Amino acid sequence: MQWLKKYRIARNLTIATLLAIIWNKCLERYKRTRFQAYTLIQRIAYFSKIEGKIHSEETFELFLKRKFSLGHDFILTDYQKQEVVDLIKKRYFRWMDGNVKIAECICGNKISILGMNQELGDTINWHKDYISGYEWENKYFTKVKRIEYSDDSDIKYPWELSRFHLGVYLGKAYVLTGDERYAQKFFLTYRNWVESNPIYMGVNWSCTMEVSIRVVNLIWTMFFLKGSRCFDDDMKKLFVKSIYDHGKYIYNNLEINPQIIDGRLRKANGNHYIADLVGLLYIALTFPEFKESKEWFHKAYNELLSEIRLQVGADGVHYEYSLNYHRLVLEMVLSALAYLKRANVEIPDDVKEKVEKMVEFVRSYVLPDGSIPPIRDIDNGRFHILGEDNLTDHRHILCIGAIYFGRDDFAVDEICEDAIWFFGVDGLKIYESFKMQNGSIMSKGFEESGFYILRNANSHMFVNCSGIGRKGFGGHTHNDFLGFDLFAYDTSFLTDSGSYVYSRFPDWRHKFRSVYAHNVVVVDKHEMNKISESDIFRIGNEVKPKVNYWAPGDNFDLLDSEYTLKMEDQTNITHNRRYLFDKNRNCFIVKDVVNGNGERTIETLFHFSETIKVSIENGSCLRGDAESGASLLIIPMTDKQLRLRVDSGWISRLYGVKTMRQVGIYEYRGPVPVEFNYLLCPISALQRNDDHVFTRKMSKDIYSDEMVSDFLKT
Repeated sequence: MQWLKKYRIARNLTIATLLAIIWNKCLERYKRTRFQAYTLIQRIAYFSKIEGKIHSEETFELFLKRKFSLGHDFILTDYQKQEVVDLIKKRYFRWMDGNVKIAECICGNKISILGMNQELGDTINWHKDYISGYEWENKYFTKVKRIEYSDDSDIKYPWELSRFHLGVYLGKAYVLTGDERYAQKFFLTYRNWVESNPIYMGVNWSCTMEVSIRVVNLIWTMFFLKGSRCFDDDMKKLFVKSIYDHGKYIYNNLEINPQIIDGRLRKANGNHYIADLVGLLYIALTFPEFKESKEWFHKAYNELLSEIRLQVGADGVHYEYSLNYHRLVLEMVLSALAYLKRANVEIPDDVKEKVEKMVEFVRSYVLPDGSIPPIRDIDNGRFHILGEDNLTDHRHILCIGAIYFGRDDFAVDEICEDAIWFFGVDGLKIYESFKMQNGSIMSKGFEESGFYILRNANSHMFVNCSGIGRKGFGGHTHNDFLGFDLFAYDTSFLTDSGSYVYSRFPDWRHKFRSVYAHNVVVVDKHEMNKISESDIFRIGNEVKPKVNYWAPGDNFDLLDSEYTLKMEDQTNITHNRRYLFDKNRNCFIVKDVVNGNGERTIETLFHFSETIKVSIENGSCLRGDAESGASLLIIPMTDKQLRLRVDSGWISRLYGVKTMRQVGIYEYRGPVPVEFNYLLCPISALQRNDDHVFTRKMSKDIYSDEMVSDFLKT
């Protein structure tokens, strides 16, 4: 069947494209064979001397002494680093105490992996998924099977452990306290890792992105620990050799992913390739003495600029269309730009403009409490964690962006620790010079990606009109078109579901990508795009949402969007959804119009947050009550007969963790075309005492408003 599918695809391609595909496959096979031969030699001579890899007129001993001496610069000088240490001790006790607490846990082999605390025992097994107990064999890296559906293993857990975020925590604890225990723990742990993970062998060499993230964290750890007495010449030599091996591996295993787009072979790389390039860039900038560093730098620098231009849209949204992966890519890119700036390397204006727009997107989607709507895939992955480890808080990006771009409108109330390690005390001075923007952020549409934020001082609605992303190849998207999240009065009321897991439980993976996991309309239980049963990252591209109209304003926001479904009976159903945000009354109207023919079952889903208590009022209204005293009322404004029920559902804000919550479902069975209108009315704790009077008045007022009346009639 696979050959038949490939044959059908090949018939539609030009000769030039076919030849390009064949050439790429042959070149890939040649490089792989050559690299396997090279790595065999490397494995045999793994502990051979590193001296020959250094391009320097000085002796290797002098090189080590100079490289790891105090006074050798990194992103900060040692003087600037000490300034940051003194500042944290004087003003930011919470940061210091939090970091030391984590470091103490690491010293006892108690480590948080993707937000889940794990006790790893006396000796860490680097090839083990500690959640399921599964252990990968120490095979050659190309033979490691990453995804296994027949058990509950998840390769992300050993990968995450070997990213060495733990080294950064230990390094910071050492530099903040001067306690050599933390340095000693890192060096013993890393020596054990090197011995347990021979180069090119095992799960932790099976993905270039993981190798790149690891090496960046190791370089940051070196920055924190280089003054330690435990960092002796043997350890320095082992460290330099390991960094070199990481660079050699990355350069020879870049994750390039061409795809057939519009009949031609085109680049469709993702976040993995950007990670590869930033890791290689870090090595080249930190160790220019390596003989290959010049070549590595030019490759990484030029390709990184090219990928930013390719992967980031004109509206500043990363083209995989997931908020979590947007944050991850932006962490990588900002980290690279900060290091390049320190090295006095010029960044083209068009690239800086795109990265600045990426931060603008974060500014728009971040909720007032720093969290984000759990839209699409969320795996809690971080590039490096230089501050507090709240995996769902994206405000550190805004702090770094504020200082780098000199934008006071990016600044949040308090600077984040990450930004101070990037820019030092001078960065804090810049931050404190900003005039804080206390007014509410305006509604904004990100039209190329299809994300829209409707907001005022009290409410924040995130509407998803985007396609599957990555030029139609998706990877981290769901069947969630025209869905939304609603946050009001400091409360998350209606929210998306997140993603829970990837390979551990494929059935759950599919459930969290299904239409039934989102605030959408479902017609005849039909999935919007086909969900692949055999590939947990593959989703069809049959449905392509479009926005007909977007008009943000001082008093009202209007959004009109739609998509068309091909049903099982080969007929088309078009779902048009319109949003009206009345900013003065702080309420929303959602209007759904389903066009087509025949008898249909139409379900409209409202997923409440896990902390909201849901009830049915007057047989037709949904009510959600928060512990804070705020409430949300959903009132159907239609003469159609609807059946209302409340089912149980799930939400996952952290990878691997799911929580039960309630879902309100309005069901209609009858002929189409048909339309429904829903009034979504957030009520503050102050208004709640008279909420019945309040909502009756609201309904009466809203019907009498000319703007709303026209919206309902159109």
